[in-house]
Order: sequence, then C-alpha cells, then structure tokens
Amino acid sequence: MGVWDAVTRFVFRDLPWPKTRLSADQAVEIAWAKARDPDLAAFRGFSGMMAEPRRENGRVVWSVSTATKGSGYAVMIDDATGTVISEGGWGVR
Repeated sequence: MGVWDAVTRFVFRDLPWPKTRLSADQAVEIAWAKARDPDLAAFRGFSGMMAEPRRENGRVVWSVSTATKGSGYAVMIDDATGTVISEGGWGVR
C-alpha cells in the first residue's frame, strides 16, 4: 500500500470496503502463486503479504503486497476473474 493509499484509507476510514467475489485469503494465494514463479526468486524471502480491495476504473481489484519497508513486491488482481493485472517489485532486492 502506497503512502497516498494509506492517507486516503485513514481520511475515508468510515467508508465501507467494496463487495468482493474473492476473499483476502484467495487473493493472497493468487499472489503467492505468482511470486513463486522461478523468475521472481528474489522475492521468495518475504514472509507475509497483505491484501486490500479497492475500486479502480469501475472495477474491484485486490492490491496484494509484501509488508516490508525498503523493497517489496506487489500484485494487482482482478476480483471478477481472479487474473493478475500487474505485478512487480521495487527497492533494493
């Protein structure tokens, strides 16, 4: 979750989460499956991921990311289909 997302969530904290088809656990499982891809071996060391549903361009997507500072990995998942929209890492790893 980016800084702007955290600020937005804090300011609008009383707003309900969007209704989802996937559960948070299912979204995390999809993200872990993607992170286990041999091409992403550098990200296997992360022990936990957090998931947050959000509305984006008229659809509900899950933002699943590692709960780390300095570097990490994020996966965006379409709630309706369960497909990975985007994924990638940032930072020093």
